[in-house]
Amino acid sequence: MANVSHSANLSAQFRPFQNYMTYSNAVAVWYYVSYYIIALSTMLNVSLLAVIYSKKNLRAGAGLLISHLVVVDLLVILVAFPANISQTQNQPVSNFSCAAAQTFTYVLWCAKQYSILFLAINRVLALHVPRQYRIWSRHKNNIILIAVCWLIALIFGLPSNAGK
Repeated sequence: MANVSHSANLSAQFRPFQNYMTYSNAVAVWYYVSYYIIALSTMLNVSLLAVIYSKKNLRAGAGLLISHLVVVDLLVILVAFPANISQTQNQPVSNFSCAAAQTFTYVLWCAKQYSILFLAINRVLALHVPRQYRIWSRHKNNIILIAVCWLIALIFGLPSNAGK
């Protein structure tokens, strides 16, 4: 009987270690899945950019807005996502680098959302007012929309961590 209680005490002592190993394995799986998603998303976005730039008619009008959205998505995937993953590790990070990464991520997400919004507005205009759409879809107007997208993203994104 003494051996049974002694082995029960030993297993109780090692339970936190077993929980840590399970947590550690789950985190490792999460990292592998995250990096797999990064690699797959990068490959798909780069192939989409290659298709857009290989055809001249896709580089005008909505194609320019779509390619901008793909480039912003690549920035999110290749810069912001890995930066946020690296901050989840238990490594000391300075307040400045943490705030900079958060601000950069927030600006990218704002730019991505406004790119989607302007692309949706572009498509609505194409459907509902096709005659005026030619005026709105000129290259110069699309460049202005992209600049406005980044301006709005910077206006909302930069002050988000100013007090930190």
